[in-house]
Amino acid sequence: DQLQKIIAPYFLRHTKRDVLKELPDRVEEDIVFELSGSERKIYDAVKKELLAQIEHAALSKISWATINLSLTKIIRLRQIVDSLELVGEKIQSSKMAIAEELIETIGQRILLFTQFSQMVNILEKRLNKLKYQTFKISGEVKGEDRLKAVEDFNKSEKGILLSTDAGAYGLNITGASYIIMYDLPWAIGRYEQRVGRSERLGNIAEKVTIYTLLAKDTVDFFVRDTLRSKQQSAEEMFA
Repeated sequence: DQLQKIIAPYFLRHTKRDVLKELPDRVEEDIVFELSGSERKIYDAVKKELLAQIEHAALSKISWATINLSLTKIIRLRQIVDSLELVGEKIQSSKMAIAEELIETIGQRILLFTQFSQMVNILEKRLNKLKYQTFKISGEVKGEDRLKAVEDFNKSEKGILLSTDAGAYGLNITGASYIIMYDLPWAIGRYEQRVGRSERLGNIAEKVTIYTLLAKDTVDFFVRDTLRSKQQSAEEMFA
């Protein structure tokens, strides 16, 4: 409250929705699922290693090497949840199976975000095998090709645009009224940038529906709760 009183005279806050009344409504829904037994076994083993490193760091002098190693383990946990193929294991992904079911149910143009370029490639290969029309944006795709991908997606009937956060900035993806967060970013600003690609003027849909895929009892929930905490703090500070 004290911080809010100090900064209040220096901030005039308008959200996008305060200014642009014609934006489509936003509907957000979490889809929770269980990891398979094989996935859980590998996940818990890496989690155990991470907790041991954190405990060791707490009892000794913390070094940058220890911090970097812990961050690597956290990234590895996120990869395991997304698809074990990201860590070199040929085991079916529960999250990918849920995404496939959701895509089939929606049956319309979909914008899907993930943090990992390799995950985009894995999803592209799988969805193409299932005869879906896919387009992709990642760090591997040049600027002009990104624009072409968006243009072709917006013209498609049931296309799926697979994107890393490289597609979360400066692109008008007005053809999608459904967004799948295959995994979440750490920053609330980046989350809003993802949604903002579709939630903008020019989208004729009455609402934009955002589905977030969350594996039960995993780092997925930690990231989601971190985002919510950051969002609440920001709203309280600038209210």
